[in-house]
Amino acid sequence: MNTDLFRKITTTLKQQFPKAPDEFLMQQAREMYEAEMQRRSTLSKVEKLSAEFQDKLS
Repeated sequence: MNTDLFRKITTTLKQQFPKAPDEFLMQQAREMYEAEMQRRSTLSKVEKLSAEFQDKLS
């Protein structure tokens, strides 16, 4: 699991929906993470490395 990406997603969701229940935010984060990982599975090696690098910078 790419923890940097998951952390980035959860932080963004918490900022956008501060009053939403944590359970709802975590479910949304899991779904967004899975969708992003599916999208990344179709990228070239260079694009994957670039995406992972961006995760670490955020």
